Amino acid sequence: MSELDDSTVGRGWEPSGTGATRSKKPAETCRSNANHGGGVKCGMASKSAKAINRIDKHERPMGNVAKRLRGMGLEVTEGATTSSYDLLINDQIRVTLRVAYPGLRRHRVTVGGRSYRYRYETWHFNFHHHGRLDERYTDFFVCMAMDPKEGKDRVYVIPWSQVSGKTFSLHSGRGTYRGRYAPFADAWDSIALAARGSMRRVA
Repeated sequence: MSELDDSTVGRGWEPSGTGATRSKKPAETCRSNANHGGGVKCGMASKSAKAINRIDKHERPMGNVAKRLRGMGLEVTEGATTSSYDLLINDQIRVTLRVAYPGLRRHRVTVGGRSYRYRYETWHFNFHHHGRLDERYTDFFVCMAMDPKEGKDRVYVIPWSQVSGKTFSLHSGRGTYRGRYAPFADAWDSIALAARGSMRRVA
């Protein structure tokens, strides 16, 4: 099951049957999965989203993550093209990047006998490999919800041990995300602690 944002309130709505809408056109939804599942997968795209190439979708975010981790005093190397992770930290900790761009999700509610259809932006991340999570192929997921419109991305640094399902869906809304993965927002220090802890155990 997906981990959903329990504070979501849709940005756009339309009463059922009226045809009215305040929703925006869908943006491209992409999952960064270059090393584990065959490239970046995208759905329906707007013209502006189509202009986002592979460098924007995966390589540039990965470079930004590597730069941030190096700035924390960690040694960072890129994983081989055949490896199941993107970055190796201090030769011990595997980090896998998941990048998502916003798409639209539809939701229907009934209030006072009237049916309303909400449409709101959502970012979707996959943790599984071909539908399975039985093999631990990384130590941390860095999930980056890219928001070109707002110019501010949201990042969740999630340890493998805390992953509870095959997917993670982050929804836009008026409230703050308070779901299962909320404690891992910008949790970069957890990678540093794990890497340094591994070095002490090896020593």
